[in-house]
Amino acid sequence: MSTEKYTAKRNINAISIDDYATLMKHYGNEIVQKRNPGQSFLIDENNREVLYQFYYYLVGSERFKGDINKGIMLTGGFGTGKTTLINILKSIYERLNNKVMVFISSIELVEIIKNDNPKFENDNAKKYFSYYEKRPMVLDEVGREVNRVVVYGTERYPMHELITLRYNSCGLTFGTSNLNESDLKIHYKEYIGDRLTEMFNFIEVTGKSRRK
Repeated sequence: MSTEKYTAKRNINAISIDDYATLMKHYGNEIVQKRNPGQSFLIDENNREVLYQFYYYLVGSERFKGDINKGIMLTGGFGTGKTTLINILKSIYERLNNKVMVFISSIELVEIIKNDNPKFENDNAKKYFSYYEKRPMVLDEVGREVNRVVVYGTERYPMHELITLRYNSCGLTFGTSNLNESDLKIHYKEYIGDRLTEMFNFIEVTGKSRRK
């Protein structure tokens, strides 16, 4: 593990708990209704503490149960609302800091590397990593992607490459995974597993699937 302490490039925000609650409910409903019109974002015993921790994290409070200099990785079972919750945090962070956080799934990351990305000059996958090296990012479904792909005869390890670049640049990263911290370290082996531990606060989202 690195001897230097990882410190994400992030902002500490001044916002009251009431204003946070207003934004949280607004974005929560907006996100849920895009997927299921007519439904509302539900706050219950399975996500209430997570939402409080988001607030403590944003304002840099000592009540945050982790390291405010790291990003946040939500873990938990399928359908527990991790992606909705991380998108709420993303939306509030963007609003408070006038920044755009890139959102990408680990599966999409692999496909971009396999096929190159026509959005970038010369369809060069290397430019993709350069573009996302430092920008604030949400990385969804970490651990669901295939580890290795072959691009024009060359073996590539997309997640390993991206995590290493973002670790070195101290890019602020939020994420979700169905694997817990221990399982992620096994999945990605020691080197990348240690990087994940240094980069993220792991917060579990409990409860049964909310999908209907």
